Amino acid sequence: MVFFQPLPVMKKILYIEDDISLRQLVRFILDKREDLQMIEAETGSQGLQMAIEEQPDIILLDISLSDLNGYEVFSRLKKNDSVCKIPVIAVSGDSMPEDIEKGLQAGFSAYLTKPINIKDFYNLLDKTLYFGE
Repeated sequence: MVFFQPLPVMKKILYIEDDISLRQLVRFILDKREDLQMIEAETGSQGLQMAIEEQPDIILLDISLSDLNGYEVFSRLKKNDSVCKIPVIAVSGDSMPEDIEKGLQAGFSAYLTKPINIKDFYNLLDKTLYFGE
């Protein structure tokens, strides 16, 4: 008897990050999962455009971008009706408690610090993508 195993539903993740090595690292991490597809933008402006065009399931947003800071990008995303409901996770090297609190107070779904802990990263993505938390 043959059992049909459906393929997992592909979830699209937009990573807005100006550091190519960090984008490559996250791509490497996400490529280990069959259910996750990463698209990327290297500037805040490009990320805003891609979010609208691609309608990702989640957005990972660096706070320190070269053109717009992450808070400005986040604010513009939340003001746009076509993307305002997409969960946005802040990604930052700023890991002091006050930095994390500022990000959460701004309304980010979560605040992820660099360097990324892979197990915590997967757990956060699963919680956000599949359980709506």
